Formats: sequence, structure tokens, C-alpha cells
Amino acid sequence: MSPSSSSSPLTRSSRVACTMVAAVCAAGIQVGVLGLFHQASAEPWINPSGQLQQALASCDSLRLRAEREQCTRQLVARARTPATWSALADVR
Repeated sequence: MSPSSSSSPLTRSSRVACTMVAAVCAAGIQVGVLGLFHQASAEPWINPSGQLQQALASCDSLRLRAEREQCTRQLVARARTPATWSALADVR
């Protein structure tokens, strides 16, 4: 086998270009996923207080799934309002 023969049909510059394109694509995907996690972490978290857990237990006692989900949505919406947060902060 002569030193000039190569197993790859691509030239060295083509292989380098393909490697760079793959690296840029991989970095773009990683930035996109990290951006989604950053966006999700910016959402406020609800502290599961005893009062909230009791209210959620009353939602769980409802028979129909749609009623349980609606009750839970209403409780979460109420818990996420700024007035509720300040009221919870005053209790502590």
C-alpha cells in the first residue's frame, strides 16, 4: 500500500469542515436544552405548606378527574399570586 492512498474518500479539509459543522450543531443543541432548563427554573416554585397540602387533599377527594384537575389548577393559581406570597411570608 502506498503512502498516498487513503481509506477516506474525503480530503483532509473536508473532514475538518465536517467535524467543525458537527461540533457547532452539537453546541447549538446543548445551548437550546440548557436554555429550556434555564427558562423552566425561572418559574416560581410553590412551597408546599401545610395549608396548601390540606387544600390539595380536598382536591384529591373529588370523584371525577376533571374536577380534581380543575381544583388543583385553581389552588396553584391562587398560591402563585403575589398577595398570597406576601400573606404566607407574614405568617412565618
